Amino acid sequence: MLKLLIAIIAFGGLQATTMTPTEERGGDVYCNELEAGEGGATDCVLMLGEQGFLTFTYAPSQDGHELVVGQHSFDGTTELYSEPLSIENIYSAPGLRDINGNGNDELFIPLMTGNVNTQFSVWQQNADGIYQPAGQISGFAVEFYDIRDGFIITSSRGNAYTHYETALHLGPDGFSTIYELEINYQTEVCSVNASADLADYDLTEDEITGKCAARSFG
Repeated sequence: MLKLLIAIIAFGGLQATTMTPTEERGGDVYCNELEAGEGGATDCVLMLGEQGFLTFTYAPSQDGHELVVGQHSFDGTTELYSEPLSIENIYSAPGLRDINGNGNDELFIPLMTGNVNTQFSVWQQNADGIYQPAGQISGFAVEFYDIRDGFIITSSRGNAYTHYETALHLGPDGFSTIYELEINYQTEVCSVNASADLADYDLTEDEITGKCAARSFG
């Protein structure tokens, strides 16, 4: 059905402002309309406004599925067909969210879901507007990532009392780690391990640990 959608657009039969409901388009599905739990390895489409749309086409493989990502404009031009991505045990569909504040949505592609978190491949647009891989991060869902001081925050747990928050910056060359915050919920102490010069980002260790200490440890 995704190929049918592309063909219709290529011949001018479908415009961005006249997209019809899923059932009227012969079964094509918008990724953002899929509920959590039903979006795993389901062929779907993400709209990019006037820029066009992305297609996600899954095929069964020995280890789960393979996914090919397509990027298309409304004049029928295909800007991208990715190499197949290996997909295992996922329950959600790809999604879009601007995580670095540059006004362009990043693309989150679920690769594998564990007991709690999902491993995402994150793609960003290059200077020509074409999506390309920027790196991988883990989290519960696209909308649950915390954006703090312009960084995306990922969380992990060392043990029952010790949690970690890692601040990542997404730049043109992909993700870079700015700092890791260790939070001890037993002693209510926060400490910072910086991987970059915090002054470059108008931050100090005292500022980061101060905000951390002000949280509820209950």
